[in-house]
Amino acid sequence: MSEENVEIVRRAFEALNREDLDALVEAYDPEVEIVTLMLGIYHGPEGARQAIEEGQRNLRGWKLDPNELIDAGDSVIAIAHIRGAGQHSGIALGD
Repeated sequence: MSEENVEIVRRAFEALNREDLDALVEAYDPEVEIVTLMLGIYHGPEGARQAIEEGQRNLRGWKLDPNELIDAGDSVIAIAHIRGAGQHSGIALGD
């Protein structure tokens, strides 16, 4: 089951990067918790949607590239690199 969870998280990153929020939300378990350094903690699929929408409002052209997906039993830990530019400043992030 854990390898299946890693694949689900991989597909979620792909949906995110093609801006398919519906597919992204469908990929998440109802108990999902999204923890980010920049935006805080979000709970559940709709929390995931909110985190992504906030990211889109704050960064233009943003992408999240998973550097590592760690099988942690019933959980998956994703270490990701974020790229984009400030929506108003245009300052590059993560390049």
